[in-house]
Amino acid sequence: NPDTTHIFCATGSGIAPINAILESKQVKKIRANGTKMHLMWGNSKESDFFELEDSSKINLSIHRFASKDVGSNTLSGRITDPTINLLRSYREDEPINVYSCGNPNFIDDLKFKIKNLERNNINYYADYFTHNGKTK
Repeated sequence: NPDTTHIFCATGSGIAPINAILESKQVKKIRANGTKMHLMWGNSKESDFFELEDSSKINLSIHRFASKDVGSNTLSGRITDPTINLLRSYREDEPINVYSCGNPNFIDDLKFKIKNLERNNINYYADYFTHNGKTK
């Protein structure tokens, strides 16, 4: 559905699977039709971020957050509350898909806060991804 907004959330090494999704053929088709897409990306330090391949050519708003060492290209803090604020900025009748990948604490906290929004328009998909590459 071209009216569906897609929000991708990644912490730490969780960016790897999210980046694979962003580069998939299916998502490239979605991006081409002007669908709203956001990447909420969190790391400890600004120096942990890198430029995503093809990021200048895609219909994607990238929001970078550093929890410890903030620089001029990042916002301060963790991504959970800004993601919830972004979700609140959309009307309750606008369909939204949220995809998240990262450490279990982040995944569980975001899931809990999305559930507490009590909105039927949000679909949440998540995968635990840890620094050692193990998933749950």
